[in-house]
Amino acid sequence: MNWQKAAIEDLKNYEARKISVQNMTEQLQALNQKADGINSVASNPVAVKGGGNVYEMALINNIDLRERVSGNLKLTKVFIERIDRALAMLSEKERIVLQYFYIHRTSTYLDDLCDKLCAEKSTVYRIKDDALFHFTLAMYGYPYT
Repeated sequence: MNWQKAAIEDLKNYEARKISVQNMTEQLQALNQKADGINSVASNPVAVKGGGNVYEMALINNIDLRERVSGNLKLTKVFIERIDRALAMLSEKERIVLQYFYIHRTSTYLDDLCDKLCAEKSTVYRIKDDALFHFTLAMYGYPYT
């Protein structure tokens, strides 16, 4: 596996994953409220041909979806924590460069970085390569296996 490509994709998707935590949290809250509504209606169940009833099926589907979203939420939080730890071990310059290159990339990112760091493009690219190496090492261990 090319760990540096994986690291680049992780950095590019970092902000989206952070937003997904908020969205999944809100989705879980909505599902919990919906489950409360199903529970109150299910206390007076009406049997449907073929076995269970509509309320039981709605409750089972709600429970299943809550479990899936909850699991995804936990995994995403752990993943974000791993990225945060890897970014934290970088120097300030390295963090800034990775943010401009991958996390908050704009159409003028390279010129902006050169201005911010008072550096030539070749220097910025060297810092980016070093930062990506260090980030990949922190995320996955030795990055060239």
